[in-house]
Amino acid sequence: MYVFVEALAREAARQDIVLLENRNFLPLDLASGMWRVAVIGPSANATKNVLGDYSPTPPYVVTPLDALSEIVPGKNILFAPGCNDVSCTNQSFFPAAVQAAKNADVAILFMGTNIDYESEGTFRQKCQL
Repeated sequence: MYVFVEALAREAARQDIVLLENRNFLPLDLASGMWRVAVIGPSANATKNVLGDYSPTPPYVVTPLDALSEIVPGKNILFAPGCNDVSCTNQSFFPAAVQAAKNADVAILFMGTNIDYESEGTFRQKCQL
């Protein structure tokens, strides 16, 4: 039974990863300062997205944007949320996200769901990007 569950979890993780193509580009040496990094997505700087549904309240939360800001030197991070939240009902943030990606050497996207949609009884029936 556990072997089946483990295999199913591994396959779900494989299908969840999106890497379009790696031409000896990864891993990035972000600390070198040679990259301008666009950090895009509503989950990049949202503290409640970092926590899971059943997480205790931690003394502090480090968002992906916080963590990348500690690694990438200077002003080499271009942050744009892209959407107002994970439901992305307001597209007025799109142009700034597109511009950040154009002005960067690499774009890292932080998409997905948050606790408003993953809590018991509130699962989304349909996920769209």
